[in-house]
Amino acid sequence: MSQHAATPSDYLRQFAVIIGAIAGPLGSAWPGLAGTGRTISEQSDASDTWLVPLGLAFSIWGPIFIGLACYAVLHALPSRRTMEIHRRTGWWAALGMVLSGVWAIAASYLPVETSHWVTPFILTALALSACLAMVRLSRAWSELGGAERWAAWLPLSLFAGWTSLAMFINWEQAFIGPLDMGVPHIATSLLLLAAAVGFVAWNLVRCGGNRAYIVPPIWGLALLVMARLQGDPRIETLAIAAAVGLLLVALADWGARRRT
Repeated sequence: MSQHAATPSDYLRQFAVIIGAIAGPLGSAWPGLAGTGRTISEQSDASDTWLVPLGLAFSIWGPIFIGLACYAVLHALPSRRTMEIHRRTGWWAALGMVLSGVWAIAASYLPVETSHWVTPFILTALALSACLAMVRLSRAWSELGGAERWAAWLPLSLFAGWTSLAMFINWEQAFIGPLDMGVPHIATSLLLLAAAVGFVAWNLVRCGGNRAYIVPPIWGLALLVMARLQGDPRIETLAIAAAVGLLLVALADWGARRRT
C-alpha cells in the first residue's frame, strides 16, 4: 500500500468509481422503471442479428452489477485511497462503468437506426477500459490481498469478460445495418465471432490467464450455440463456430496460465 499522501485526484477517483457503480444498473433499469424507451430484453428480442445468444445470457449483468457495487465500496475505503493498484486501475474501471450506463441509455432512447451505429463505439470504449483495468489487476495478482482479489479483481474480470464478447455482438448490428458493405450476413457474423474469440485470447495472453475473465464469454458462447440450434438451419454453422470458439477460449486460458 502506498504511503504517499492522498491527492485531490485520489478523492475524485473514489467518487468516480461510486458514480460508475450506480450509472450501470440505473441506466439498464431506467426504461423499465420509467416505462419509457426500450428495455434490454426488448432490444434483444427485436434484434435480427445472429450473434445474439438466448435471453438468459443477459442475466449475467445481475452478478456483475452486484460485484461492481462491492468493488465501489472497497475502493471508497480510506485505506484504499492511496493504494497504487487502485491508482493504476480505478480510473479505467470508473470509465467502463460510466460507459455501461451511457450505452444502456443510448440503446434505449436513441432512434433505432442511430443506435445501431452509435452504441458499438460506446461499447468498444467500455470494453477496452474494463479490459485494461482487468489486465493491470491480473498482472499484480501477487500484490493483491484477499479483499482486492474478491472485490476488485473478480468483478472487474467478469465485467471485462462479458463486454469483450458483447462488443462484437453490438458491431454485428452496425455491419448489417447502417455500415452494411454488401458482405453476406453469415460471413459478417463468422468474422465478428472469430474477432471476439481472438480478442478474448489476446487479453488472456496479456494477463497470463484469468479463469474469472473467461466465464462470461463461455457463458455467452454456450447460449449462442443453443440459440442457433433452435433457429434457422441455414445458420447452424454459427452454432458449430461458437462451440469451437468456446473451446478455444478455454484452451487460450490454459495456455496463458502454463506460460506464467
